[in-house]
Amino acid sequence: MEFKILDLFCGAGGFSYGIDKVKGFKTLLGLDFNKNAAETFEKNIKNSQVIKPGQKFWTKL
Repeated sequence: MEFKILDLFCGAGGFSYGIDKVKGFKTLLGLDFNKNAAETFEKNIKNSQVIKPGQKFWTKL
């Protein structure tokens, strides 16, 4: 079984980076209201999506 993670207030992706190393966990989506943090998350967590400030939630899903 694989647990799918939604990282709210994801910042640069430290939590997601760590949890993705554990077998059975995968980060699908990050959300942050800080544009720079969301862009860093996008670079750090390659196989997930990120929602940036001003972007509508449903446009990414």
